[in-house]
Amino acid sequence: MRRLFLGLGVVAMFLMASCGQSYEVKGITVTPAYVSLAQGGSQQFTVTATFSNSQTEDVTLRSSYSLGASAADAANKGVAPLTALTYNNSGYLQVVGGACTFTNSNGAKVGNPYSLNISYTNNGKNVTTVAQIDVSSTCP
Repeated sequence: MRRLFLGLGVVAMFLMASCGQSYEVKGITVTPAYVSLAQGGSQQFTVTATFSNSQTEDVTLRSSYSLGASAADAANKGVAPLTALTYNNSGYLQVVGGACTFTNSNGAKVGNPYSLNISYTNNGKNVTTVAQIDVSSTCP
């Protein structure tokens, strides 16, 4: 009986010692990292965090999203109409009207590569990644 209580005590101490242990987030990845969509097309992105203990976790619903034109737009000397894409906080993105209405410096109507900027914060540490969305191949 004494050994049983001793054994239970050791197990309880082990469980209490591991409670509240947290691991540092090392980075996030997004899947897919690149997608080409036609007008009306949509894509669900998945964000996966990697922690210092090598474990991974789906953090799609706990990530933050923002939309921006990519660096390639500087070559066109203009800014893409960001209203051509919509997104929500669950990582779902859709191409809406106007994606192919941007006119570059040569007067050609083109779509643009867009950046979906993604960030995740865990225990005060913020990590970021970017997904590229291309609509240029779908322009008339």
